[in-house]
Amino acid sequence: MDVAREGRQPERTTYQITDAGREELKDWLRELIGEPEREYTRFEAALGECAVLPPNELAGLLQRRLDALDAAIAQHETGLKALVTQVPRLFLIESE
Repeated sequence: MDVAREGRQPERTTYQITDAGREELKDWLRELIGEPEREYTRFEAALGECAVLPPNELAGLLQRRLDALDAAIAQHETGLKALVTQVPRLFLIESE
């Protein structure tokens, strides 16, 4: 840990990662990468950092995501329509 002051600015404390902290980071990354979970958490994390990208690029990426989701929904609906003739609708309500 280092404490410094620059001019009339308040003191600034700079911390250095410890070996234990480095190991905790590695364990955390191993968990995030190796254990499947719902993917929306990655999207939420990205939204929290999206100010790094220029607005026009961000808008384009969000539109691309929306288009992909719309396509996936359309494909899902097509599959559901095909199933309606084979499975009673009661069993498809949750998917609808």
